[in-house]
Amino acid sequence: MIEKTQVDIMMVGGCIELFELDGFEGKIGLDERGLPLFTKSMKQQLPPYMPELLEKMTPKMRSDGASFADVAIDVEHEDSCDQFTDVEICNCNAVIRDQKIQMYGTIESETMTCTVCNESFTGQPGGTSSSEYAIELPLRKDGQVRSFWCFDHYYSGRLICEDCLDKEIAKRKSQTTEKDRTRPIDVTDH
Repeated sequence: MIEKTQVDIMMVGGCIELFELDGFEGKIGLDERGLPLFTKSMKQQLPPYMPELLEKMTPKMRSDGASFADVAIDVEHEDSCDQFTDVEICNCNAVIRDQKIQMYGTIESETMTCTVCNESFTGQPGGTSSSEYAIELPLRKDGQVRSFWCFDHYYSGRLICEDCLDKEIAKRKSQTTEKDRTRPIDVTDH
C-alpha cells in the first residue's frame, strides 16, 4: 500500500529539526562529519525509512547551504503493515518509492517545485495567505511573483503552481458546463 506523506527538515546549528512526520517532531544531533546521530530510542520512534532519507538529505543541505527542505514522500508498505490500522505505526520494511523536494532553501531564498508539471522557481518567500481550503505561497524574484498552492496540507501537502491550478480550474469548469448542456431539461421542475 502506498502512503503519501511529507517531512519538513530544518538545519539549526548542530542539529536537524523534523516536523510533520507521522506525529514525530524532534531534534537529531549531527556528528563531526555532519551526519545525523540516531539514538536507539529515536530509531524506534522514526519510520524505518527515515534514517536513510536523512542521511542523504543532510549532506546535500549542508553543501548547498540550505536551512530547510520540505520533502514529499511516497512510501510503499507491506499489506500487513499496522500503518493503515488503528495503531498507525509502521511495522514493516517500508520503502520510499518516490520523493520530491517541494521547497528548499534559506530564509532569503527558496525553491518550490510543482507536483504536477515539475517546474521549479526560486525566489524570496513572503506574503503567504490562506483560506480554509488552501495556502498560497508566493515567491518574488526580479519583480516577478510566482505563486504555488498547497491544498489539504495535512493529508499530503503537495504543491501546485499557478499555471497548473488555472488549467485544472478551467478543465473542471468545462466539465461542469458540458454536464449542464447534456442534462435533459425537466419541465416538471418549474
